[in-house]
Amino acid sequence: MKLAGNAMANRIELTLRFVATNFSRAKDPEITNFTERDEHMNETMNDLQHNVQAALMNDTQTKEYGIEVLDSNGIITLRGAVPSHEARDKVEAVVREVAGVTGVINELDVIA
Repeated sequence: MKLAGNAMANRIELTLRFVATNFSRAKDPEITNFTERDEHMNETMNDLQHNVQAALMNDTQTKEYGIEVLDSNGIITLRGAVPSHEARDKVEAVVREVAGVTGVINELDVIA
């Protein structure tokens, strides 16, 4: 039960960080309307998502897994299947090393 509580606390923390990031970007004085803000956020998300995918493809241990990578203002969600808990941990470690990643939500399934 303690492990589940820690996972929930981590998700709450990441959600709060996401809300705070969106709020601060919405108030950016250099962005004058919501369309510009959304375009700016999409450019950033796409670059980071690409960098995470590239890191996974460049690692000899993680390139074969075909992990889905979603980016929400630096918080990366990982989806897919891996063959072991060690592989799941390795994917997360590679992602955490990418510049711009502020958090990881690891939803990878272990299929033995």
